[in-house]
Amino acid sequence: MIATQANSGNPSHKPIVGELGYEGGAYDECEGCKLAFAFSGATSEEDLVVAKYGIEKMKGYIAK
Repeated sequence: MIATQANSGNPSHKPIVGELGYEGGAYDECEGCKLAFAFSGATSEEDLVVAKYGIEKMKGYIAK
């Protein structure tokens, strides 16, 4: 996700090593930091919801 600067499973980029086309990881940037958060254990859609929640929590800590 850091290399492609996109959520995992993003169809707009060619898969790279470790990228299997599934959602479950989220990417964002905050105050110059590149953030990636991944979760696995549920459906791809549910994993992505949890990963996005993790990103938002990290952004909250960075912005303090």
